[in-house]
Amino acid sequence: MTPLDYDFLRKCLKQRSGLVLSADKQYLVESRLLPVARKAGLGSLGGLVAALKRGNAEALMTTVVEAMMTNESFFFATSCRSRIAAPRCCRR
Repeated sequence: MTPLDYDFLRKCLKQRSGLVLSADKQYLVESRLLPVARKAGLGSLGGLVAALKRGNAEALMTTVVEAMMTNESFFFATSCRSRIAAPRCCRR
């Protein structure tokens, strides 16, 4: 992926989802979006970016954003937090 491709993806992700990627996260973009590019029949990240730039690729852009998002919650991840937060959250 070229620096221009990475910059394009960073701007799109920030605009669409609020996700801010620093310059050192290119490896993360590559690892998460290469499978998206292949599934879309584009073969490379350059092809994926080209398809997004052409427009009329709203579904593809949604897939890109979803692939980059971390959909995990660590709110009750530790027993200490659970013991402290759960009683407060669950009071009636």
